[in-house]
Amino acid sequence: MAMRSSEDLRPLIDKKKAGGKLDAKDIATWVQGVVAGVYPDFQNAALLMSILLRGMDYSETVALTSEMANHGSSLTRPKSMKRIGKHSTGGVGDKTSFILGPLLASYGLQVPFMSGRGLGHTGGTIDKLSDIPGVKTNMTPNRVEKVLDQQGFCIFEQNKYFAPADAKIYALRDASSTVDSVPLIVSSILSKKLQEGLHGLLLDVKFGSGAIMGSLDQAKRLGELLLKVAGAFRLKTTVVYSTMEQPLGFAVGNNLEIQECLAALNGEGPRDLVQLCARLAREMLRLAGTTKSLPTLSEINRQLASGKVLPLFLAGMRSHGAQRHAFDKIKLATKTLEITSHKSGWVKALDARKVGEASMILGAGRKHLGGGIDPEVGVLLQLKLGDRVAKGQSWARLFFRSSKNLSRVLTLLRSAIEVGNKSQKSPLIVAGVRQNF
Repeated sequence: MAMRSSEDLRPLIDKKKAGGKLDAKDIATWVQGVVAGVYPDFQNAALLMSILLRGMDYSETVALTSEMANHGSSLTRPKSMKRIGKHSTGGVGDKTSFILGPLLASYGLQVPFMSGRGLGHTGGTIDKLSDIPGVKTNMTPNRVEKVLDQQGFCIFEQNKYFAPADAKIYALRDASSTVDSVPLIVSSILSKKLQEGLHGLLLDVKFGSGAIMGSLDQAKRLGELLLKVAGAFRLKTTVVYSTMEQPLGFAVGNNLEIQECLAALNGEGPRDLVQLCARLAREMLRLAGTTKSLPTLSEINRQLASGKVLPLFLAGMRSHGAQRHAFDKIKLATKTLEITSHKSGWVKALDARKVGEASMILGAGRKHLGGGIDPEVGVLLQLKLGDRVAKGQSWARLFFRSSKNLSRVLTLLRSAIEVGNKSQKSPLIVAGVRQNF
């Protein structure tokens, strides 16, 4: 589209650069212009950088969230059952959506997952389904509603129907290195969730080496703003603060993580993954208003271990187009390598970011939006924080396609683990819960 002289972002850039406040009209003009493609990318990037450096206050963030949510389609909130959303701020080995969807469906809830593709050292939910024969996540609103009605959960991606403004602005944030702006994170998350027709929303805000927020204090800053902005739209919201110092579960890499989810859905999942899923599921059931009969964590664990949830997941995936027995055909890269410990002791540190970066270099992740991934590569951990390890014992197995960049991967992984001489306490999984109701 040709630029007209009036379509110039410099007044807004200058206002924000000087520390000024953008009003609702300013924000609407900008977002509509981004969607229409009338502003040059360098001006959009300049405004985003000004926002990153100068910030946005609460009213600006609400206005941006509202304007972004107005672009695209919204699902119809059901009257006959409760629909509860869930979003994670991302981490290494975070695969809870695949477990929570069928688990919550077994309790009679609807759970939509508008999801994205991974970027950097964190994996994307949509990417994890990319190698499953027949699975389609690019859906129309009518198709999403039908799958939700039939199966109770649906995993679908942003497209021309859902959150197109967020998709364009996120691509600009990626290109301009402004992804970590807290107001922009909040508006990105909530603009998508407001299109899902929810009765309540659970946000898993992660902190630690493998998360966007490095510390609990930073995570709380994000979580509190999420709660406040969600409240402006009368969306009942719970924030759970969970740790990402080590990868969640053992598997890091797309097909490896799907295999681990299948094990968890069959009652054989890693302890930390199962514990977190049970805690998140309980908070989602609380949001649905089932406080009088709210199951205990032990009861939720027994439901997951019963073997009843796995068939619900498989049936749900067939509604997504999965071929019959598709999950029996998951492939892994044929080249493997064991990473061994240089000393005996207890695992004192297991840096999630370094493990995630190693997996990305192998090909399991992408550095920039639009890049390709290899679903068959990754890292399979064999130990967790606090575990006893002997010198020469394998603590991770690599699945890789070629030896290119393998030395970088090995350097990262060897620096990711720290072995101490004293027994370690069980690591924290959930550091707190906050609500806006």
